[in-house]
Amino acid sequence: MSESQPYGKFPSIFCFGVMDTAEVGRALADGLYGGLLVLLSGFLGSGKTELVRSIGEVLGIRDIKSPTFAIESIHGVTGKNFSLVHADLFRLDDPSAETEQLDAYLSDGHAVLVEWGQMWKNPPARDRWDIEIELASDEEDGRRVISMAGLGADALGRLSGAYLRMPDSLIARRGPSCP
Repeated sequence: MSESQPYGKFPSIFCFGVMDTAEVGRALADGLYGGLLVLLSGFLGSGKTELVRSIGEVLGIRDIKSPTFAIESIHGVTGKNFSLVHADLFRLDDPSAETEQLDAYLSDGHAVLVEWGQMWKNPPARDRWDIEIELASDEEDGRRVISMAGLGADALGRLSGAYLRMPDSLIARRGPSCP
């Protein structure tokens, strides 16, 4: 991480199901811009694709699916000056060729959302959101803890705005088994 790039973490968000995760995605959608990298990390079933799906719906994209087998998909965004690239690094033993392509998409002005972002060994140290979704202690009731950080002035500013659009109930509430 470059020392010249501002970096900031935000208080965790507590989701108690798909509807809450969708609320987070809707708040994040307005903050996306061309050249932004969003690294989504979390175990299988943690809600990464659901978060991307809800972001896509706000942007008018109705056909977002898990890109695990396609590796990546590109979606046009009506009324915006960027396309959305949705990628997944899960199946790749060596994701370096794919991350080179994703970096090229960023340079071309696309917003790039990457599931299994923790597999990108040296992601760009600019214009990035790091979002981690963890299953709470007892995953059967659908509780998730979402942690977010921004890197770079624009990314951090946009993430701050998105965070302010989150319902207070998601930030303030903590279930009995949530950290």
